[in-house]
Amino acid sequence: MDRSPPQVQPVVVYASVRGLLAAIGTPLILGLLSWRAMAVGGPTTPVLLFAGLTFAITLAVFTQIPRHAVFDETGITRVCLGRRQRLPWARLAAIERTRPSGSATLRNLSGDEREFLVSGGLLARGRGRRRWMLTDQVESRDEYERIEALVRACGDPVEVRAAKPHQGALPTDLYRPRAH
Repeated sequence: MDRSPPQVQPVVVYASVRGLLAAIGTPLILGLLSWRAMAVGGPTTPVLLFAGLTFAITLAVFTQIPRHAVFDETGITRVCLGRRQRLPWARLAAIERTRPSGSATLRNLSGDEREFLVSGGLLARGRGRRRWMLTDQVESRDEYERIEALVRACGDPVEVRAAKPHQGALPTDLYRPRAH
């Protein structure tokens, strides 16, 4: 008789298109400004410092902003524009929510009789002080429940502290291709 744990389907959550466009657009605009400043003023100290800052921001965007995150039996894989990062469950303490945007906070404080709208994406909290962004938008309830079930099935002591998404939250793969 096979005593291996039941196979759990991986769950993929995607970043928002708006967030990805902003992440890619920012270094692009800064790069154009650096190039223009270099063409006009030459390699002066402020221009070189600005170009260095632009390079650092570009590097951070391509290695730290995830396109999507894959939750599976052994951990989470963050797929960024320039790299893949594997986070095994043993390295993690919790799955939490990012801070909501200012507009989402104002919307929730407006006093409507509607249900409180959860906003903010998911982040993984490491066993130390380390945190990794997984997505920048709220996932659907189905995606959340599948992630929660997967984390429970893995048996590692990882807590799902993220607030449950509001009813009607759209799936993150709504406009994404099914295969990756």
